[in-house]
This record gives sequence, C-alpha cells and structure tokens, in this order.
Amino acid sequence: MTHIFKAIFFTLCCVASMSLAQSSGFGSIKANQNAPISVEADQLSVDEASNTALFEGAVEIAQGDMSLSAARVTVYYGDTQTDISKMIASGNVVLNSAPDFAQANQADFDIEAGTLILTGDVTVRQDGNNLTAQRIEIDLETGAAKMSGRVKTILTPKK
Repeated sequence: MTHIFKAIFFTLCCVASMSLAQSSGFGSIKANQNAPISVEADQLSVDEASNTALFEGAVEIAQGDMSLSAARVTVYYGDTQTDISKMIASGNVVLNSAPDFAQANQADFDIEAGTLILTGDVTVRQDGNNLTAQRIEIDLETGAAKMSGRVKTILTPKK
C-alpha cells in the first residue's frame, strides 16, 4: 500500500517538473497547480533499492491543460521519497500545453540542475512557429534555450 502512495507522490513531482517547463515560455497557459492530476500507465514499478519509480506503457500525465505522454517515465529520488532529483521520459515523448506542443524521443527533466533536455527528432510548435533539431536544452529558471543538430526554424509572421 505504501508503494501506491509513493507512486502518487512521484506523479505529483512529474507534473511539477512540467510546470517548471511551462515557466520557460512553453505554453500559453500557466499550469493550474490546484487542478487534479491524472496519471495512467499500463504498469508501475517502484524500486526502493535504486530509488526509482518506473511508469511503463502508454504513460499519460495531465494537470489542467498541460500534459505529458510517453512510452515510459522513470522518476529518480534521493534518500527520501520527497527528494526528487530527475525524471526521464522516453519513447515518443509529447509535451502539450494548448496551443503549444513539443515532441522528442526523450525528455530529461533535471530538477536539481533546473534543466529540460529534449533529444532525438525534436519538434516544437509555438505561436504558429515551428522548430526542429536533434537536441534542445532549456534552462528552466531563465528560459534560455540552446538548439543543436541541424536546426530548422519556420517563422510565421503575425497578421
């Protein structure tokens, strides 16, 4: 039973990480931290020995208008279950905050470093503009971003 409560807590931390990404300029709507959090996955495994929780199979995490989907999401925590250090989503990762959208093969949220790194066929759609790259690193505190790996941008003029 305690594993279920820990898994729920990990999920809250995952959504908190998404909210940090939100503050970097992704998403026109701020995540409502009071909104219910919905998490679905085919399977959940908690490994106290390695301080990890693994959600697998069509993982869907949502809070308000902000959502994350991926084939698997691994949450890493420190000495206590409340000390979340990192979250890695892999396998067709989609971050959605209507109307903005990002997709990649992997998303690495490093909570301690305050970074979000999207890798592998990254696509970002924001305000009608599109950006593709192989890697995008975002500083979640400043919003600064660095793209690499054949970067392509399509800018749509405002009417």
